[in-house]
Amino acid sequence: MIVGRLVRDGKPVPNAQIGLIPKGRGAFGSDLQVFGNPYEVVRIGTDADGRFTVPNVPAAVDWYVYATMDSISALGATSPVEVHVSKDGEYVQAHDLVIKPGFHVRGTVLTSDNKPIADGMRVILSSETVWDSQTIPLASDGHFEFASLPVGKYTIRASVKGYRENTPQYGPPPFVVDHDIDSFTTTIYPNVP
Repeated sequence: MIVGRLVRDGKPVPNAQIGLIPKGRGAFGSDLQVFGNPYEVVRIGTDADGRFTVPNVPAAVDWYVYATMDSISALGATSPVEVHVSKDGEYVQAHDLVIKPGFHVRGTVLTSDNKPIADGMRVILSSETVWDSQTIPLASDGHFEFASLPVGKYTIRASVKGYRENTPQYGPPPFVVDHDIDSFTTTIYPNVP
């Protein structure tokens, strides 16, 4: 069992979403051979005292515990906390998850044909460390802003009807957020029939 607390300025933060994911994420290979720790993300809420309890956590695994970006972005950001569960039946107290001011990423999604972005299109920022993301609408000129980000590695993907990214099959390269970024750009290209 992993227990912990989410706080801001020393006060508990209720009704936030907490995530738990293995530090060494894994998968199943050929012949169902297991690589790493292929456990799915667990999500649980904080109570009125900002506390959370995650029961039935598999042992002998290093984990990240974190507050999801969407649930606390109006308050700030918190970095993931590492937790090790070494044996069955263990009760592990995680360090407090402390909400502090985060960083922002402002940028533009450019279309290679210089057309405006249609209404309702979105851009997604995903963490490379934990299973967490933010999705926000794109302005018609392609401008966007993600706020309250903790230090970490991220990727940004545009989801625009009729367009694709020109990236390798494994997606866009990650970038590090350890300061405010005001001029991030990515270009998308018309889908070729």
